[in-house]
Amino acid sequence: MEFLGDLLGGVASVASGGIFGLLGSIVGVGAKWLQERQRQAWEEKKWGHETRMLELQMQARAAETEQELAIVSQQGAWDGLGASQRADAKLTGSVHTWVNDVRALFRPVLTAGLVALVYVMFRDLLDGLGTNQSILGAVLAEAEVKEVLRYVIYSMAFAASTAVTWWFGDRAFAPPSMKGR
Repeated sequence: MEFLGDLLGGVASVASGGIFGLLGSIVGVGAKWLQERQRQAWEEKKWGHETRMLELQMQARAAETEQELAIVSQQGAWDGLGASQRADAKLTGSVHTWVNDVRALFRPVLTAGLVALVYVMFRDLLDGLGTNQSILGAVLAEAEVKEVLRYVIYSMAFAASTAVTWWFGDRAFAPPSMKGR
């Protein structure tokens, strides 16, 4: 019996050694898994940091490029203004004063004239379309008057709004030092 006890003891030792070896392997695999998970988390943090740094560098380059474009644009605008003033100086130096005055009054007179013309046409339309009291009613038939008047009113309203926008829009975008000119 002693032999059987020794045999069972040997088998039990082999089995328990195998179980402890298996448990050791499982613990080792678990430790490697945890270690790999930590390494991946570290890599993720590291690459996230690298990505953020690259994004910040790209933003800085984009802002720098945008600023350079703004500088070039402003320089171009100032160069254009300088060329315009030089051309204007050549024009004003060789002409009579009254020609210069008429040229300076062109935009205000055009604007006021077009607005006044639109007013007169609307007044004429409201006062007596189709009657002989109307300026157009004395010359054309009522249907023709309506067509001509519609076309002229649309055209004059377009011209007047363009002139007003041009006049005031040009002044709105002028630098403050140039607004009095």
